[in-house]
Amino acid sequence: MSAIPAYEIPERATVLFVDDERYILMSLSSLFRSSYRVLSTTDPNEALEIVRREKVDVIVSDQRMPQMLGAELLRRVRRVSPGTMRILLTGYSDMSSVISSINDGEVFRFINKPWSNDEMRTLVASAVQIARNTVNVIPLEGEEELAEAAPVKVSPIDAGVLVIDDEGDLADVCRDVMENSSRCFVVRDLDSALRVLDRENVDVVVSDVSVAGQDVSDFVKVLKAMHPAISTIVTSRNLDSNVAINLINEGQIYRYLKRPVQKGMMRLSLMSAARHVSNVRAVPELQQRHVVEDIGQIRDQSLFRRLVTRYWPFRKGDAPDA
Repeated sequence: MSAIPAYEIPERATVLFVDDERYILMSLSSLFRSSYRVLSTTDPNEALEIVRREKVDVIVSDQRMPQMLGAELLRRVRRVSPGTMRILLTGYSDMSSVISSINDGEVFRFINKPWSNDEMRTLVASAVQIARNTVNVIPLEGEEELAEAAPVKVSPIDAGVLVIDDEGDLADVCRDVMENSSRCFVVRDLDSALRVLDRENVDVVVSDVSVAGQDVSDFVKVLKAMHPAISTIVTSRNLDSNVAINLINEGQIYRYLKRPVQKGMMRLSLMSAARHVSNVRAVPELQQRHVVEDIGQIRDQSLFRRLVTRYWPFRKGDAPDA
């Protein structure tokens, strides 16, 4: 029997682990080396050099490292290799790093130490598959370039923006930074938001974590299942790392901003989110890069039941139990 030509043998996926603790790298390498080409380093700067010189499908980085925080490393990786899936490994709930990871690094998942081996295997396998399926990912322009190019008042790529705001300041700042205010749909509660989603083309949703006394977490999570191309910007007066981690893992929020949001930050966030939506809709395969975990704890069971009954996009039996 003739040998299989080399070009027909699939290239092994490459997974890069970064942690300043060598024993953790040894543990992770042992867990994955039978399935992937595993690279590891204790030095975030070396990790960047690796990503620059060769194709890395997935990077898993610790957050707390003396040379560089994992959030900063993943932000830099995103710029030099936007196709690399990014996972942050952390044993801490440090608010600033979590927010940075969401807003700058656009992490795929957070995973806590100590991890479950089964959970880690499943997560990395999913990230590898997505990286392979989206190998021709379209790089986004850096937000600094967007900021420099943006005039004082811009239309974020003529995006349809749904603002869920019972206080008024979010709606005001969104209208102020959009030329076409008719594309800014403002509602004061979640039921009204659902009606807007029924009848309008919405690209970006802006909402506080709580609207009219309702927690929006379940809404955000189901929204991503209903409309995976939509980007969500969530705000809060009191940022919470546990809420943020939950919303990125189960809702793939695009930004998490402290309220009140300044006009410059809102303009930049809307422009970036709208550009992201445009790219995802042009290349639907990119939606895989924002797939969410199964929804876990349900905070507002009454709202969740209404969402599932009315909008759950799969078979009725596939909806999670409240």
